[in-house]
Amino acid sequence: MNNSEKYNGHANYETWLFNLYHQREHFENDIEYIIKNASKTEYLSKEQIEVMMLEETIEDYLQSLSESSKFAEYEPFFFDFINASIKQIDFREIAENYIEEYKQENKEL
Repeated sequence: MNNSEKYNGHANYETWLFNLYHQREHFENDIEYIIKNASKTEYLSKEQIEVMMLEETIEDYLQSLSESSKFAEYEPFFFDFINASIKQIDFREIAENYIEEYKQENKEL
């Protein structure tokens, strides 16, 4: 994807919007835990594992919010629309940025 296809420096509008409302600090405890406990495998580096773990954590968080929403009960269109938008979010981009920012601010890790 070239820069002209990005939205305000993010992969797309949905990724930018998530980042606007959910700052890294919301996941600070998760990030700290992941960085301290992730370890490399035969095929993946510690950094790749960290990103994958945080990516899954963020996506699970958003899915749980979506599933607890009353939209599904009262207005299925909005529920489907929200879930379609969630699928467009680049959780890997968010996880990479959050981990990089956290490590820059906490250089001892």
